[in-house]
Amino acid sequence: MNWRGLLSGSFAVLATAFYVAWNQGWLPTRPATAPVPLACADLALGCNFTLDDHAYRIQSDQPITPARPFSLMLFGTPLTSATASWQMAGMDMGPNRFHFAPGPAGQWQTRTALPFCTQARSDWLLTLNVNKNKVIFAIQRR
Repeated sequence: MNWRGLLSGSFAVLATAFYVAWNQGWLPTRPATAPVPLACADLALGCNFTLDDHAYRIQSDQPITPARPFSLMLFGTPLTSATASWQMAGMDMGPNRFHFAPGPAGQWQTRTALPFCTQARSDWLLTLNVNKNKVIFAIQRR
């Protein structure tokens, strides 16, 4: 066997081992820092936040309740894409991603609902992805 073949084969084995180790999470990584949720006392009154030095506001069209769908409006510029999802700390609420679309008055909006929860908890986390930036709100349902 020539040296070129031996080197090529060794490189292929090492590259494959690295790929498998990376995908399995065997390689050390920097510890992820969980984003601190921003408090939002009443989503129906709206909550302000800043991303990349731009001001935004998220607001619902009514008080949120688990039994009734509601609209979320997102105000601010620039907006190129936005999604919303609902979670609870320590619970898997299943996939629930709602895509915002441009509205008639310049705001972006989506129709959403709280996922079904059998624990009767009210500590919801609203995750917004705005222009590929993530912001999390701690929402207390009344």
